[in-house]
Amino acid sequence: MPQLALALLFAILALPFVYYILPDPKVGAGFAADQQETVLRWSVPEGDADSPPVRNLETGPSGRPSIRQAPQVLPVETYGPGTVGFVPDQPVAPDVARFVAARPREEALSTSSDRIATCTLEGEATYNGKVVLIDGCLRFQRSGTAEPGPLILGHYAVFRDARDYLTIGSRDGRPEAALRVGEPGAVLRGVGCSKDGPLPAPKDLAALCGVREMIRIGSIRRASICSEDRIAALVEQAEQYRIVDDTLRARRAECLARNGQTAPCPPGAAPMPPDLAPECRMPPEGSAKIERAMRPAS
Repeated sequence: MPQLALALLFAILALPFVYYILPDPKVGAGFAADQQETVLRWSVPEGDADSPPVRNLETGPSGRPSIRQAPQVLPVETYGPGTVGFVPDQPVAPDVARFVAARPREEALSTSSDRIATCTLEGEATYNGKVVLIDGCLRFQRSGTAEPGPLILGHYAVFRDARDYLTIGSRDGRPEAALRVGEPGAVLRGVGCSKDGPLPAPKDLAALCGVREMIRIGSIRRASICSEDRIAALVEQAEQYRIVDDTLRARRAECLARNGQTAPCPPGAAPMPPDLAPECRMPPEGSAKIERAMRPAS
């Protein structure tokens, strides 16, 4: 009987779940990619042909600008409320436009009338690696691979940072919300609440960039160090987890002692909170604090 119950539980968890959302009509239903009819467009950015070069610029296979490497910036994350930055109406800054051959974008033509988004438990797509510029085209390169992959499609600005590195992301926002082109440690998230596969690039864009696929990007984030505020919040969560876990272990032990080792007793461990594995890099002292907080009561 317990095995049957567990099998039914896993079967239920494997099914997609549905959120019913009624957003503000003025905003539109932009929650998931399958909520709206969209069209793909691309354009050649306009700017200053005599602007100074950016760092680490090289010549690509077709003779256009390319950037494959950039030093990593590792800021302390901005935890809690803070400035998220913005993407200007002219997303490619004029002083870097001559390095970017094309910027694809996705425009909504109409939104879903039923306003229903289908979400799966696997969640949004996550891409770990870096963004590179190959022949003027911004592409994603996965960690551990030698060659760049698909074009990136999303709502992001392209500009130069204070040290003249070509940068993408949000302007005037948190330091982790922007990313140098070629910088390792990037975390790119997809659009919506379900995993999203690659899209075919428009034929003329594919011919220009030499790549046939694009991936939708909803957010761009560079690697960062966990802040003291986040560490304190995680320690508190770990302490609460330990209390629940200790209670479950005690109840299971009591049940087994009373009914025998083969009795259908409740589980003896709590599921690990997902927040205890944050995207930010945990310093050793922070890991030690969380580990101490999670130790079972003696």
